[in-house]
Amino acid sequence: MTKILILILFLIFAFSSNVRASECKYWLAQVDPNTEVNYEVDEQNPQNILKGINCLLKLQGNKKEGLFGGATNDSVSNIFPKTTVEICALYYISYLFYEKWDHADGVALVGKDKKNNSSKSLKTAFASYRKWFKTVQKIGLEEARKQKLDPLAGSRVSWY
Repeated sequence: MTKILILILFLIFAFSSNVRASECKYWLAQVDPNTEVNYEVDEQNPQNILKGINCLLKLQGNKKEGLFGGATNDSVSNIFPKTTVEICALYYISYLFYEKWDHADGVALVGKDKKNNSSKSLKTAFASYRKWFKTVQKIGLEEARKQKLDPLAGSRVSWY
């Protein structure tokens, strides 16, 4: 009887871990060219957006080449460095929040040192986004949008 109970608990744990991993797979696929999914998630649904932001924030440290990068509009002539999955993750979070792909002129974080995508700026940006996300979770996505909360406010880091 004990063995059966242990087996059941193991299966429940394994299934729930797999479900959690698959929840984030969609969001990883939005920023990682090596990840594919064959399903869609409603990115207009506030609950899905909050889940997505939570998943994307877990990608700090993922230095693999990102899915997208460069300028986001035709008026920018700057050449940007290659992006990583972690940079794309932060950009995608802002896209989800602002509901606007070109919320910045380029997929590059600029720190007070004026360097694009430096490790210090990236670390600061992730900390700022996490702090911002706690507020968004408390007040709700729509209220945060109404208040125009900036994920990088006060961080001395900005999108290009």
